[in-house]
Amino acid sequence: MPLPSTKNSWKEWIIVLLAFAPVLFINVSASHDWGDDFAQYIFQAKCIVEGKPQTTFAIIDPAFYNVIGPPTRPVGLPLLLAPFYYFFGNNLFVFSCLMSLCYFLIAILTFRYLRDWIAFVPTLLWTATMIYNPQFLQLKLAVLSDLPFIVLLFIFLDIIKKPVTTKQIMWLSLIAAFMICIRLIGIVLIPVYSIYWLTNKSTKKTASAFLTQPILFSSLALLLFLFVNNILFQTTYQSWTAYAFITGMIDKTTLLNTVHYYTFIFTLIYEQEIWGFANIIQKSLMLSLVLIGIIISFSKRIKIEDWFVMIYLCAMFLYPSCSAAIRFLMPVFPMLLLYQTETLSSIQIPSYRLNNLKLIIIPIIVLLTYKINLENILHQQGTIQEGPQEKYAAEAFQYINDSLPKEATYAFAQHHAFILYTDRKCIPYRGFQSSIEMNVLFEKYQTNYLLYIKKVCDEKVLELTTAENASYKLIWQNKNCKIFKHL
Repeated sequence: MPLPSTKNSWKEWIIVLLAFAPVLFINVSASHDWGDDFAQYIFQAKCIVEGKPQTTFAIIDPAFYNVIGPPTRPVGLPLLLAPFYYFFGNNLFVFSCLMSLCYFLIAILTFRYLRDWIAFVPTLLWTATMIYNPQFLQLKLAVLSDLPFIVLLFIFLDIIKKPVTTKQIMWLSLIAAFMICIRLIGIVLIPVYSIYWLTNKSTKKTASAFLTQPILFSSLALLLFLFVNNILFQTTYQSWTAYAFITGMIDKTTLLNTVHYYTFIFTLIYEQEIWGFANIIQKSLMLSLVLIGIIISFSKRIKIEDWFVMIYLCAMFLYPSCSAAIRFLMPVFPMLLLYQTETLSSIQIPSYRLNNLKLIIIPIIVLLTYKINLENILHQQGTIQEGPQEKYAAEAFQYINDSLPKEATYAFAQHHAFILYTDRKCIPYRGFQSSIEMNVLFEKYQTNYLLYIKKVCDEKVLELTTAENASYKLIWQNKNCKIFKHL
């Protein structure tokens, strides 16, 4: 049950702000790795600022969708980045500060959410087990859509806990539409709100409003999403149909594998460099607390957060992705923390003192297991990530910008990063392709230049440059990079 409705004292909030202020400075970086999603978001923000179409240099070819994702992303995160790009340019430190601010807000909002159910000290500690988890802290190194998505999620769920008038539906739809623009999984907010509205007995409903509100909310959210991504900014329809196509490939085996994978990823969040047996116990305990807590919570009155967890996880299980699952679990993690505390609260220990301390002892133990990994993170502060900002890559991009034609077509494994740092058309290739398949691809798009970076690209592409009658000639190289010209 929720705690009696009492406002947290200003002293409590000072402690909370001080407790989580360090996350504003941990893993703030002026570089990013070779992740292509991050570069695509920044490039689309650049297009917004410069008045260029979102489809600039986009590859509209179905053969690529399962490999590199859609030709363009929905414009939610690019819109958020655009003001910062306008004033600071492609300044990764500024973008990292924005991600840190979102992460800090997540800490405050998670504390506020849990505080409605448990006492101050346990709330502070359980929130810290999420916010100072090394796996989640590593997410701050990237320009991620997930962090602003979670901030808006808390706002959205907080609004619909109270009776929503028809006039307020417009604002709620606007928030939902923007969340879908940030992450397409935001589409689950439509069934979440609709089901909660229809099943929530505490809200008085007239006969006309019973179906009107969910229909109005759903229609407005979808129309606003389509307006922003098709009229205001013309993205490609493949921005969302590519994911629908992948989801359509789901079958029973794939579903079971996906559920197993997400279960494994949840335990991986608690994977720390401690004595092996203790590590196994910790991971098993935290997973058990969540599963039992879900049963306990769902056996009572199902809350709006419970509907979100159910529908969100179902959507994740139907999307056969076996990468980036840690960040995909982050939006529901505050709710999973509450399920863990629900389980512990239901366990009655004969000792009165232990019974009161159980919600404090467990998170303290978990936080202590973070010590080694947190020290490693702090030790690596300020280092350049393996990505476009490393010296060898920066030299290659500089040579291309200074010496090679802008109108030419290039080929590189991480093509969105190439496009961002050279403002040139680029075709991607992947390691699972044979050198023959790569050559067919390059010929199809009349590729003029090929960039090979040792730490990023598969060596099979070099077969095109060493084979008899090779059609590519080396024109520039440094320690880790080679640039070839098509003859």
